Amino acid sequence: MSEQNRLRREKLQVWLVEEEKELLMRNAASYGLSQSEYIRKLIFAESITGRYYTMDKEQGKRLLYEVNRIGNNINRIAYNTNAKAYAAHADWAELQANFNELLTLLGQVPFLKRSEQEAWKKQAFALLNKSQMHWNRQG
Repeated sequence: MSEQNRLRREKLQVWLVEEEKELLMRNAASYGLSQSEYIRKLIFAESITGRYYTMDKEQGKRLLYEVNRIGNNINRIAYNTNAKAYAAHADWAELQANFNELLTLLGQVPFLKRSEQEAWKKQAFALLNKSQMHWNRQG
């Protein structure tokens, strides 16, 4: 909807707990918006960041390949665990750390600027390669 020639006549009052109010203020400020502008953008599901990530066919294939590698690693861990009837605590700790770091990286995808995409890919592939090398040694 166009902002021009619009007179806002409806007032909305919302009751929030202190933490919710602080979060609203912090989020609005982080995007350089007033609280009202921030809420209107949320209502209309408008892009607040203005950042979009597009993935071409080759990037999609590479991402699927890497996710499959992670699945293979998990299967190898499960096999080794069942074969040995135990798994080293260090192996599980490293797997969990790598998995959490990968989830964090994947969560960043929608917010990447074009200038950040290459560095993100290098970081993600380095993590995946590190994990792959570790589990190749174990198998």
